[in-house]
Amino acid sequence: MLEKDFRLRPTCSEAREVLTGLADKGSGLEPRPAAVQATRHTVGREKERLALRAGYDAAAAGHGLLLCVAGEPGIGKTTLVEDFLRDVEVAGGRCRIGRGRCSERLAGTEAYLPILEALESLLRGEARESAARVLKLMAPTWYVQFAQFAAGDTSVGQLIADMRAASQERMKRELGAFLEEISRTQPVVLFFDDLHWADVSTVDVLAYLASKLAAMRVLIVVAYRPSELLLNKHPFLAVKLDLQAHGVCRDIALEFLSRKDIERYLALEFPEHRFSPELPAVIHAKTEGSPLFMVDLVRYLRARQVIAQEQGRWTLAQSIPAIERELPESVRSMIERKIDQLGEAERRLLVGASVQGYEFDSAVVAKAFGMDAAEVEERLEALERVHAFVRFVHEQELPDRTLTLRYRFVHVLYQNALYGSLRPTRRAASSAAVAEALLGFYGDQSSGVASELAHLYEAARDFARAAEHFRLAAQRASQVFASQEAVVLARRGLALLQTLPEGPARSEQELSLQVVLGNTLMAARGYSAAETEQTYARARELCQQVGETPHLIPVLWGSYAVYLVRADFRNARRLAEEFVSLAERQRDSAVVAGHRAVGLPSLCLADLTLARGRFEQSISLYDPAQHRSQAWPVC
Repeated sequence: MLEKDFRLRPTCSEAREVLTGLADKGSGLEPRPAAVQATRHTVGREKERLALRAGYDAAAAGHGLLLCVAGEPGIGKTTLVEDFLRDVEVAGGRCRIGRGRCSERLAGTEAYLPILEALESLLRGEARESAARVLKLMAPTWYVQFAQFAAGDTSVGQLIADMRAASQERMKRELGAFLEEISRTQPVVLFFDDLHWADVSTVDVLAYLASKLAAMRVLIVVAYRPSELLLNKHPFLAVKLDLQAHGVCRDIALEFLSRKDIERYLALEFPEHRFSPELPAVIHAKTEGSPLFMVDLVRYLRARQVIAQEQGRWTLAQSIPAIERELPESVRSMIERKIDQLGEAERRLLVGASVQGYEFDSAVVAKAFGMDAAEVEERLEALERVHAFVRFVHEQELPDRTLTLRYRFVHVLYQNALYGSLRPTRRAASSAAVAEALLGFYGDQSSGVASELAHLYEAARDFARAAEHFRLAAQRASQVFASQEAVVLARRGLALLQTLPEGPARSEQELSLQVVLGNTLMAARGYSAAETEQTYARARELCQQVGETPHLIPVLWGSYAVYLVRADFRNARRLAEEFVSLAERQRDSAVVAGHRAVGLPSLCLADLTLARGRFEQSISLYDPAQHRSQAWPVC
């Protein structure tokens, strides 16, 4: 059964036995508790709203598009798109909405993160069961990523087995088929935020989907910072140019607010005010027209009673020169000023939340820092409603069945400022506490958050555990054919090991990482690449240091494959013979593949008698029930 969607009444802790309400229709974000709902005024985006609406209308008519919302930090990209999506829902548009966000901390390492989040949000809402059925039918390699939502499904095991024989190209085709199918009855909108932090595999999938959009009822909206894309030479830049040439990609560039926009905002926020005409100019000068900081500055003036009500009318309690002297001089000081307004308990809570990341769980923060779960939920609600520091995302159930509220910071700049306020020792201790809390909640399913745990343990300076989780994250990435990300993760783990003292434990851990790296380099760089050869050569050295180890069989096989593809058939046969001897001693079923491995280079060396003999041995030992799923590649 799919993960349930339910509203809080009023906190998770008080709702353990009574769970009520339904998710909002197809939005992917659960409705917020009524107490948190607040009016939000947006100005200066009429042209951009029309462009988004035109894109949606085109997609609904069967001509899908990729819309790129570009702008610098704080300019209102996310707000613009979320307001547009809310308008579509309020207007009665029956559509399916999936949301995914790229992570700064996991940038370039967590494969398909925003796509998996978008699919997960599509599996919520009133149509979740039908969406799950279509996903299972049309995209089984993606469906198995959500197997925890279908615990009673006996077919999941077979799907997982089938996935081992899949490929990245198959995953892309399946996802395209799934979106095409579910968009037949309702248009689909996918929103991917902060694309400048997207991994290579996600960009590859987006490029494939966008190339198929012309005949689909699917609108894909991505938001990103152009400066970040250019600075990092992000792969999406080339993809975007190609898609624009084919007419399926359009830009929506956001500009900073003008003085007139700020005047209009003040009129909406403070009806019939009697402010000095100079106030909008002062606010514009201090914030440079950034919507995020304009709102923060106005909120600050109101909190300090500089903007106050007098006989039912909004007015200024100070002169403009006095206001100018008090205002922050920069964006950084503006953020610091906003943080300073918090009470000690609220600040401690948000600093702890910043350790988990841009998005965080109330239950994890409560457990990590010894807080009462119900109190944490209540304080987060106030921090959203009163201070606008965080935004409610959804309620979810962690693997150990603990209920938690998922929140995100209104902007990553707030999270960075709060996290940066931690002293090194406190940062390490807090990171370790959050990592242990996550492990406690996820248990034997912790591989699903291995990348997050790796970064937390790295920040905690527990480099051995960080390296182990980088290995698990690399393995997980390679299982979904995200080879480039897997290489980055494995190498990061190896780099951390260099900080540890030499010894058997370090050698064993390095060996396991080298094996993962070797496998992923074969896919990412090629079997005969110098990097692949060097990795397996180092792995053989480590095998000699460690002694008897289960890693020796895959290390020998990888080294054999390198020499075979390089046409160094004598060395390939030598390693294959060593492989067979080891497999026979260990009574390992890989001996079937080993005899075949000896036969291939023998055939190339024109030693036909030996080649035929080994092939016949391999055939005679082969048992379909035992060896069908054996994952030794045929070179």
